[in-house]
Amino acid sequence: MLRRDFIKALSAATAFAATGSLPLNSIAQSAQAQETKPPNIVFIMADDLGYGDIACFGNPIVKTPNIDKLALTGQCLTQHYSAGPVCMPSRVALLTGKYPYRSGSRMTKESRPPSLKVTSFPKLLSDAGYTNKAVGKWHAGNFPSGLKTIGFDDYAICAPGGWCDFWEYNIHKPSGKKPSKGYYSTDMITDESVKFIQENRDKPFFLYTAYTAPHFPLQARPEDLEEFKDIEGIAEGTAIVYAMIKRMDQGIGQIVQKLKDENLFDNTLIVFTSDNGPNFGSYKGLDQKRYNANLAESKSHVAEGGIKVPTIVHWPRSLKPVSQTYPHMMHLVDWFPTLLSIAGVQTQGKYDIDGTCYLSQLLENKENTGIKRYWSYNKTRPSNKSNCAMRQGPWKLYRPSIKEFNSWNTPADFPLPDRIPEYRLYRIDTDPCEKNDLSARFPERRNQMIKDFEGWYDKVIEEHNSYNK
Repeated sequence: MLRRDFIKALSAATAFAATGSLPLNSIAQSAQAQETKPPNIVFIMADDLGYGDIACFGNPIVKTPNIDKLALTGQCLTQHYSAGPVCMPSRVALLTGKYPYRSGSRMTKESRPPSLKVTSFPKLLSDAGYTNKAVGKWHAGNFPSGLKTIGFDDYAICAPGGWCDFWEYNIHKPSGKKPSKGYYSTDMITDESVKFIQENRDKPFFLYTAYTAPHFPLQARPEDLEEFKDIEGIAEGTAIVYAMIKRMDQGIGQIVQKLKDENLFDNTLIVFTSDNGPNFGSYKGLDQKRYNANLAESKSHVAEGGIKVPTIVHWPRSLKPVSQTYPHMMHLVDWFPTLLSIAGVQTQGKYDIDGTCYLSQLLENKENTGIKRYWSYNKTRPSNKSNCAMRQGPWKLYRPSIKEFNSWNTPADFPLPDRIPEYRLYRIDTDPCEKNDLSARFPERRNQMIKDFEGWYDKVIEEHNSYNK
């Protein structure tokens, strides 16, 4: 059962969504005003941050005290999944609540943005009276009127596409773009986020803070690198990655402190997550391999190491979970209905989405039984013969990548090779590192999941193609 304080907050939010005006005539910075104000939402997404890249998820070297504090007083989601093993699919899925192909979007050699026919949750928040801002990395498509098209009132974007230099880039705003002039991008993202909180403290807001760290190029502030550069056994590239994470953690601490200073912290839902697993590829000769909880593979692969990401939920006023850890599966598409429900916007039966609201599950630490989740990603072109997966309860069906299909250097018309990887079957609850293929022991389950996955794939590709005729 939902807690009384949550019901009270949700009732106020629902009234706001219905009337377009707040229950009180004025929202002063007082305890009474914050009690009736719909909750603020701060969604923080890191870039290429792996499951093992922060201290509270087991990293033995990097220190992330500000993220860890959120975990200690919030909830760690230990089976949270991105929507894809690379940037764009996950970011599109967050906005639309749909699997990437179902929005018409895909990130391949012919990268395609989501269709404007698809509903985005920031637009629904805006319609409910929220003020919205996107800061940092975008990489979810271009729109005719900028990000206002899908519900963002303001934005400060340093990486419209996949990445940007951390020192030299353009800051894209509704008023135009201007050069960064050496403004370290992590600091810019933090400062813009803090400024937005300051300017909108008297009204409900949604802040999407998308850090570019620790995505390449591997560039850290010298003072942050000092802590890691002489640690025995740590490669230079890994040391830079850890320094980049340290700076991001400091920025998150500044955002949290600003929420506290403005008396907004208790009534602000904070979600911290990553778009996909860590990039272990060499960058300009720098090795960036590091601890990732012994999960199989990394970025670009739909094995656990590429799609299982660290996630923390924190909302002091209303999310008072019975356990500090949520050990059940949740997927990035689930935030669409969950965040809207928190804001008092009901989605059940209204929108064609793949996500499921997880509010009661998080509160009561219960599994959302019966949920199935799917992944399919290849750099060359869509295919169900390479790099695809399905989760159903503790079971995971997984087909490894065809090397050529997961390479940017392969032509889009490259034919399928004669040897196609076989599907594998794992029990993630007892084998989270995917070491023991159970296909021979459970052939009926494997075959049923193959049938289920391929049926899903055929439908979503048909829908995807209808957007891209």
